[in-house]
Amino acid sequence: MGNYKFGVGVEPHKRWPVAWFNPFVLLQSARELLSSTDVIRNADPRDLWSGTFKPVDHAHETGPDGNFWFDFVSDTGDGGNATFTVARALLAEELAPQETGASGTVVFPRGKILYLGGDLCYPSANVQEYQYRFLEMFEGARSAQGADPDGRSAYAIPQNHDWFDSISTFKRYFVHRNNGEVCGLKTPQTRSYFATRLPQRWWVLGLDFALAGDIDRGQYEAFRRLAGDAIGGEDNPSQQIQAGDQLVLIYPEPYWTRPIGDSALQGYPKRYQRLEAMLEAKGIHIRMRLAGDVHHYSRESSEPLDARQDDMLLTCGSGGAFLHPTHARALTQAKLKCQASDPDAISSELRTATHIGTVGSTGGAGASYVRQCAYPDPADSRALSRGNVLSLFKFAWNSLSIRDGSLMSGIWRGNVLFSLLLGAIYVVTVFGGPFTSMAYLALLGLCLGLAREESDLFAKWVSPVLHFAGHTLALLGIHGLVAMVPATAGSPMYAILAGFVYLIAGSIGGGLITGVYLWVMARGGWMWNNAFSPLACEDYKGFLRFRIDAEGTLTGYFFGCDKVPKQWQCNSSDQAGPAGDVRPAWTEAPGVNKATWRLVDTFCLVPRS
Repeated sequence: MGNYKFGVGVEPHKRWPVAWFNPFVLLQSARELLSSTDVIRNADPRDLWSGTFKPVDHAHETGPDGNFWFDFVSDTGDGGNATFTVARALLAEELAPQETGASGTVVFPRGKILYLGGDLCYPSANVQEYQYRFLEMFEGARSAQGADPDGRSAYAIPQNHDWFDSISTFKRYFVHRNNGEVCGLKTPQTRSYFATRLPQRWWVLGLDFALAGDIDRGQYEAFRRLAGDAIGGEDNPSQQIQAGDQLVLIYPEPYWTRPIGDSALQGYPKRYQRLEAMLEAKGIHIRMRLAGDVHHYSRESSEPLDARQDDMLLTCGSGGAFLHPTHARALTQAKLKCQASDPDAISSELRTATHIGTVGSTGGAGASYVRQCAYPDPADSRALSRGNVLSLFKFAWNSLSIRDGSLMSGIWRGNVLFSLLLGAIYVVTVFGGPFTSMAYLALLGLCLGLAREESDLFAKWVSPVLHFAGHTLALLGIHGLVAMVPATAGSPMYAILAGFVYLIAGSIGGGLITGVYLWVMARGGWMWNNAFSPLACEDYKGFLRFRIDAEGTLTGYFFGCDKVPKQWQCNSSDQAGPAGDVRPAWTEAPGVNKATWRLVDTFCLVPRS
């Protein structure tokens, strides 16, 4: 969806969220997904990494108080309002949320490392989208000029949308840059995955699933060597993960929200499952599995709750993309962890695997996880679903006017084009002659496609039929309306008028029927992605900040902004840099709510011996 304008004169509110129900967005995403999947199947770009994979050592970078801080954010580059609001708070030297301690306001310093969990821009990965939705938002949010004086670093893994160009753009900014910079942050990583050693025997590993749902063989062996497994290791202990070390695994997607086992073939567990089992067998403690991809915050802890024994499942994809619900059935099912053992496996490395996932209502054996926090609150999440009723009439909503052509641009780039598509299908069902049956099939296929993400019998099969029945009744009603218009049989003017009435009435009626359907499904906890993406909700955004103290305790803080500002202006402060530019580049316009941050969740992980 090109024709973008760049630079400081294009404020965040002019960088509209992606209209995910726009037919051109859907076609573009589908085309790039199929193309990239085909490339990975025939020549996985991850196999092309060369050289020895080594961790980056940050173990001696603690502050004067013995603390080490780092940050995590994911799913950033969508609407400008949300992305810039998060970036500005994330890159500020310190954050003072609306929380009061015993001695007043508590201040949280900026992290020494920024971990990016992927999906850095939408809907596709290319240089223009990265610049427009990610880089300019983060560059404009910086408060310092030039390179970071404290030598902070950024590490990133690609998610599915970053892979839509076979990570060509991702590599350009994050891989093999010889400590180059992105928004003033060093980028030391040499592959699309990474390993970082932190103080007090903590490690953070970032994994890359590409579009294959698993790590590749080279990545698997690289992490095995890092843990000193039998296939070889480093002579330098500082380059290896030792027994007793504490581990944070950053995944590109929360695989634990899928059924336990994650569709692994019998006798052939996925490589990440084998890797987890190997690490745990060597006495390395996996304390946290962290991912974005689902656009909300959720923390689940293993039972019994114990800061020394606990391991956590954290989903934190709230960096700028549209909001996903926290009340969705598919995401809130009970989750278990079990150690799978297959003595009949053909090779030793296939005999053990760690499985974490949902178990539905049937239960199962293994350690269970309990949700401790969700943001937004499920009640607020459910209430937002009513916005679906009119969601398919949204324009791309930067300032619209006929004079400068942005009105047509707003229609062309908005969800309203989906409603117009429905109206066009309505027209073909009546005037299409031999194409009438094809139009009906297309309408039925559309109804079935919307519910495809669900496994529930009602949501996947019954609800689409009811949705299709609603469109059929609307067609009959519009047909009766047109029949009431007096006309001469065979009159060309009558045919044109009738077609126009069908198009407009079909667009309005079809858009409302689908909007009501999405509202009902979203409120009921079904279709957590397809029924929430048309809302394009920019509110309820946030990120994670972590502290490792001198005793090795990891404390996590999730900061949330319930309502992001929706109007900005160029910053007129006197803090101009060497080139005369001002940072941050934008500030809230007069009369607009300020971005207010609050501490939503706090948790601790005490080192396990």
